[in-house]
Amino acid sequence: MSKILVPTDFSMTARNAIGYAIRMAKQVNAELVIFHANDPDLNRIEVDILKDFDFLKKDIEAGLVSPISIEYHFENGKLIDLLPKMAAKFKVDLVLMGTNGISDTISFKVGSNAYAAIEECRIPVLVVPPQADFEGINKIVLSVDYRQSFEDLPLIPLMNMLQLLEGELYVLSVIDKEVESQAVPKMDVQKIRTLLKNTAHSFHYVYQEDIEKAINDFCSMHYADMLITFPKNHSWVKKMFNNTHTQNLVYHIKLPVLAIHE
Repeated sequence: MSKILVPTDFSMTARNAIGYAIRMAKQVNAELVIFHANDPDLNRIEVDILKDFDFLKKDIEAGLVSPISIEYHFENGKLIDLLPKMAAKFKVDLVLMGTNGISDTISFKVGSNAYAAIEECRIPVLVVPPQADFEGINKIVLSVDYRQSFEDLPLIPLMNMLQLLEGELYVLSVIDKEVESQAVPKMDVQKIRTLLKNTAHSFHYVYQEDIEKAINDFCSMHYADMLITFPKNHSWVKKMFNNTHTQNLVYHIKLPVLAIHE
């Protein structure tokens, strides 16, 4: 991985995401691009933004144990409009962002920026909850649809990420508990094992009607450090970041979620 793009609105949530990104960048040997979108609806002047950046730089530098390459940029416009452009401009491999912040609470529903980023960006997006602390990625849960062929998934970015993180992978499929187990088309385990031959992995089936709760419970039970999902195939991903489903938000935003597009 060469570059990670980290949006900031200078909130504490965004600052925590930057701290997470710094520690992750050291592990995967990446550079950081910290980016601020100056939303015209907030009527902020450039001098104030530069002051915020100066304070942020000093705060980051004071906490660095070892040097890391960090660039700082800002553009005028809305975050969701600018994110794909900035990702392309700086040729980043990953967007990493917090789940809420100043701009979210004023202009968006809690978590809507995160979900919009997942929808708009074609590169992987890692959403980091406020309480997350990077201590290495040792256990990763990959949520898959048991009805879909594994070969149809975005395997190249998935395998690239798994090689970088070097964690143990739990391949999880949640099945409606009302479905008879005999009628469930099982994943082609042998093909998947071949694809994952260089990654420690295991397969798990959970029978549960509430997909969101099942995934959260599984992640908690196995002390997962990250959840990987393919948003195109999971309608629950949208619910997870939508505050009209507050209970779902409380359930799920407890660990970083990596969304990879097909």
